[in-house]
Amino acid sequence: MLPPVKSEKAVYDVVIVGGGLAGLTAGYLLKDLNILVLEKEPQAGGRILSHSAHGIPYDLGAVFAYNPGSLPFQVNSSALIRESEQIGIFYGGQVHYGSSPIDCLKKLDLEPKYLQQLQKFQVKPAQETERLSDRLYTLINAFFKVIHPGDIWDYLPSLQQDALIKFSTDHYENSNGELIEQFQSHLGSILKLNTKVIEIIDKPSCVQLIIETAHDIDTLWAKTVILTTPAPIALSLLKSIQEPCQSFLQSVQYGRGTVVAIGFKNLELTSFAYLVTPDLPSATIIQHNIQHKTRDNSNNVLLVYYVGEVSAQLEALPNQQIIQQTLGILQQLGIGDISEDKVLFTDVHHWPIVGTIISEDSYGKWKQQLSHPSRRVWLAGDYVFANTEQIMPYGMEAAILSGKQVVKKVKQYLNKEFLSDIITKKMPSEKFNSNFLIDTSIYQLSSDQPVFLENREEGNIAFYGLILQAHPDKTLQTYLLNQATTEHLWEYQIDYGITAEDSALVIEGLMETGVSDQVLMPSLKKLVECFYDSEQGAFRTIRKQGRAVYWQGSSIDATAQVGYLLHRIAPDQFQSEISACTRYLQQNQSEQGYWQSRWFSSVMLTSYYVIRLLWSFPQYQKTLKKTRNYILRTQTDNGSWRNSIIETATAILALQTMNVGASAQTEAKQWILSQKTDQGWRGEPVLYYWYEINPEKKLFFHCMDKGKITTAWATLALNG
Repeated sequence: MLPPVKSEKAVYDVVIVGGGLAGLTAGYLLKDLNILVLEKEPQAGGRILSHSAHGIPYDLGAVFAYNPGSLPFQVNSSALIRESEQIGIFYGGQVHYGSSPIDCLKKLDLEPKYLQQLQKFQVKPAQETERLSDRLYTLINAFFKVIHPGDIWDYLPSLQQDALIKFSTDHYENSNGELIEQFQSHLGSILKLNTKVIEIIDKPSCVQLIIETAHDIDTLWAKTVILTTPAPIALSLLKSIQEPCQSFLQSVQYGRGTVVAIGFKNLELTSFAYLVTPDLPSATIIQHNIQHKTRDNSNNVLLVYYVGEVSAQLEALPNQQIIQQTLGILQQLGIGDISEDKVLFTDVHHWPIVGTIISEDSYGKWKQQLSHPSRRVWLAGDYVFANTEQIMPYGMEAAILSGKQVVKKVKQYLNKEFLSDIITKKMPSEKFNSNFLIDTSIYQLSSDQPVFLENREEGNIAFYGLILQAHPDKTLQTYLLNQATTEHLWEYQIDYGITAEDSALVIEGLMETGVSDQVLMPSLKKLVECFYDSEQGAFRTIRKQGRAVYWQGSSIDATAQVGYLLHRIAPDQFQSEISACTRYLQQNQSEQGYWQSRWFSSVMLTSYYVIRLLWSFPQYQKTLKKTRNYILRTQTDNGSWRNSIIETATAILALQTMNVGASAQTEAKQWILSQKTDQGWRGEPVLYYWYEINPEKKLFFHCMDKGKITTAWATLALNG
């Protein structure tokens, strides 16, 4: 992912327009990035609209139970209420019940010619629709409208068989609104309600969004935009749309609908899941049995749906008149003793855009390019979730899957743009390749005596991570990203081989200068895969074979450095490894209170690495008190620790982490400033290690910083 843009205008990684299921799903999956989800209404949910009356939750929008298995998180669902297996059709003045649409139709005492047409339609619905008589078409179309807001012949042939399917009306006790509440809980301040987007302009470098909040007009900037509104709204918001997306959006049609909810008390109703009513103005009537939480008796909610032109006519009427008309329809059905005195509550909601008309014009030649209006803008929502096997761009499931699908596209784009940016910009990487940070003296150690062999330069990768952290620089950041191995890890120097500590130095520098978690996650996973010892609960420096016996086994430095990164970037995903690391570090504290490094010459440096990880866990306060006391009592009279810039700087950082020793920090900073020269600070020893040539002979490497590493530590301490 692209690092956050440092400019006068804040640029979001992704702005999601629309707080329906597609937008909420995408928001959840992208919430670790710098994003916003904008919803113009005072509540999120889109076509999920749930109300409550007299303690009874009910749905005025999407009414079937959501599928927990398709959601991006483990949802805490209320009890699933199972409804009747019986459905019915009101025809000829009475309801005819059955176990399926075909079963209901066969009970209508149809003439033989109609039964023959029905049989042919049952076998090949797509081929027989146009051959149906008007009478049979009306009956079959009534069942089709249980889930579709248009007429059957307006839809793709492959969907016309939906007229013969019996749909489950099982529902959750607390309505589908419980799902939206949980999404909102996960998203928190990322979700902005009452925020209307007026215009979306895909500019050469980013996307501009003009928004309206309360009485203010404002501008947002984003690297990418996910637009989850219905097609007509998308058309009105987008300043420019490339083909074939524009033609697709112009072709998409929607049905309209009105739903009337009536709650009844103490009313015995005939058992049914839903009824279709081709002889009446209504289209479908769904029964929901509700067990009242405070009473022994059960209540019923009848949801009466009107679609198309009937719905449009109802919008001109007052709600009370609509309710009276609806009660009159219910009384004709003979499903129970329906009267006004048994009405507990009523509610009416009009949906100008209730569902997609899945027509041949819009979806006959579906392809993914139809959902990509411009370079940085993608469409999402149920109406753009389609595949060649089963085109069904409608409903909650399609909306959720669309949200998941568009997240993959956006992540691919952001990663591609970032890598392209690195490749196409001619960065002077040679500046770092040939600029070594360390002067190393090499000695041969044998049983007789140490022998000096040579001086040479080292360190053109890992310690640059520390330099980057102290002195952020885009060129250096890009250089380090390019130095990652195929395993997404880093070396101390080119061709030296990866280690956990070297990789951690670079990852921390990248993290602190804005490289996104998405880019760094593969590196964390590889660190765990290559270097984590589950038996020890700690990290190794190298893989199990190494350059000397003492290099093997668990490392305090690696465990503290990598454990800290895991905790900063992905604490939930790596919870068990982080807990194990903290226990290992506690167990390996010295009697005096510090931690001793295998590699670094500084005691305070390794102790600081441990402190900043353990500080996040209250159970280690006693352990850290011992460390705090050690640090404070070992400060010298001149304010330093061991007259060392690195030792003193990391002691300051440790005290800052623990929020103690203010006066000690002040004295230490004054000493560090007193040691500064025109070029920064003098170099100090930073590493020591040896290679084993054979059991009797070793090569010992004494590594002295040229000054940039020491200067970086001083800078971090003074700026902390």
